[in-house]
Formats: sequence, structure tokens, C-alpha cells
Amino acid sequence: RGDFHNRKKNGEIYWESASISPIMNEKGEITHFVAVKEDITDRKKAEEEIRITSDKLRQRNDEMAGELANAQIVTAMLLPGAPPEHERLRTAFRFKPLEAIGGDFFSFNTLHERGLGVFIGDVAGHGVSAALFLTLLRSLTERLNGAAGASPSRYMKDLNAALIESGVFFFITALYGMFDLAGDGTAFRFAKGGHTPPILHRPGGGTAEILLSGGIPVGLTGSTEFQEITVDMKPGDRIYLYTDGVTETRNEKGGMIEPEGLRDIIGRSGSLGLEKSLDYIMEEAARFRGAGVFEDDIVIIGFEVIY
Repeated sequence: RGDFHNRKKNGEIYWESASISPIMNEKGEITHFVAVKEDITDRKKAEEEIRITSDKLRQRNDEMAGELANAQIVTAMLLPGAPPEHERLRTAFRFKPLEAIGGDFFSFNTLHERGLGVFIGDVAGHGVSAALFLTLLRSLTERLNGAAGASPSRYMKDLNAALIESGVFFFITALYGMFDLAGDGTAFRFAKGGHTPPILHRPGGGTAEILLSGGIPVGLTGSTEFQEITVDMKPGDRIYLYTDGVTETRNEKGGMIEPEGLRDIIGRSGSLGLEKSLDYIMEEAARFRGAGVFEDDIVIIGFEVIY
């Protein structure tokens, strides 16, 4: 039994599947052979086309894997390697990316003696296109740092206009905040568009507060305003910024942490140092998730007023 490359009487080459069996006489001697044959030329052609297509797909998959790996490297290079240092403000962050390329982005803007700015955003989508969009976002935010870094509402409005003007069909949830350290006291001013709200923790009370404000996602429409909120802060006060990968962490029953759940976690972390509090939040998110899987990138940034 087997497949054979055969030749017809007219010289045409073809494939046949043949099963050949012996016929024996009473003495057990082979007297004849019986062959059952089937022309399988078309099947062989189809199999060869499938093989060629599979090889091309495998090659394309290898190329895409290389592109994704390069995009992951680029995305990682866009993010800060370490928190900024300021004598009056302590900063720390945690970033947990998915294996797939995510769209979370954050950056810091040092405003010299005036204070510190921070941008955090979440691009709608994943993959190479999201990574390419993050390079545009990095360029735009760096341009805005000097021009509008001291005014969160203007920063967000100018970023929205730049994204609309670029014609790129991506929108983001985003927040820009600025710690004003110019005077004796400290104030945190922020504006956001569709992003998760900051959480304020003051020492001693064991509770935290969600700082609510308005604003639609950035890049959807050119005619939008962004509400600016100001919070006076004292030594020991903390501000936490985060992406929805934290609050939309799901447990096995489908429930999510939500901003209210994160607020409670932060309230319980008040006795810990800033770095330890971020580790505690990540541990609590993992504990809440249980056997489930993280569905999005996680970014959480903490700030603590020193004096």
C-alpha cells in the first residue's frame, strides 16, 4: 500500500494511491496480484498548496513575533526607568505589563523649583499599532511639558487638540497633574479625561478619598473642556494615580476591585512606607484576582509630601 508517482501511456505523470494484494493457490503459492488504484493527483496538488501556504504563514508569524518583540522594547524605552527625585516630594511607581503589548503610558515633568508634573494615560487597544501611537504620545507630551506643564487644564486641552489634528484614530483616557511646590505649602492640581480618579490618603485617619472630576476621553472631539481640581496637601499626605488595569482586576466570580475597592486597600496601607504601600496594593490585587488572570497592564504611581 502506498502513493506512487506513475506515468500514463500518453506520457502524463500522475499520482496514484494503490493497494496491491497477492492471490495464492491451495499450495500457498502466489499466482496473481490484485491492485486497487485511485488517481490522487488533485489531492497531492492541494496538499502541496497547503504546505506552501503553511510555510508562508509560519514565516509571517516569525516576522510578526520579531516585530512584536521590537515593539515591546520600544514601549519599555518610552517609560521612565526610575522615579524623579525632589527634596519635598517622594515618588514611586509599579508597572506590570501584559505579555501582549499594552497601551499604558506615564511620564514625569520636572518643573525645576516650581514642582513636579505627571502624565498617565491608557490607549484604547493593544499590539504594534498601540506601541506606535505611544511614540506619538511621548512626543506630544514632551512638547507640552514646557508650554503647558504648569496648567493641567490647558495641558489636557492642548493634548486633545494635537491628537485631533494628527488625524490618528486612537483615543486615550488620560490625566495630567502638577504638584505646586513653589510656596511654603503644597498643592496638587489635576485635570483628566475619562481616566480613573486620583486617590488621596492623609495620615492618621486610616481612610482615603477618591478625587472626582469631569472630562471625556482625549482625542474624541475637538470641542471639549477639562475641569481642573486643586487639593491642598500637608506633609505625609499621599496621592495615588493608576490605570484601570488595577480597578478592573476581576476575581473568579467576575467582580472587579473598582475605585472604591482600591480606596479601601490604600486606606489599609497607610502605616506602610510609600514603596511598601505600592507592593501591598499589588499583592492585594493579586489576592483579589485569585486563580484568574490579569487582563490589562497595571500602572500605579504614588506621591508623598515630605515637607
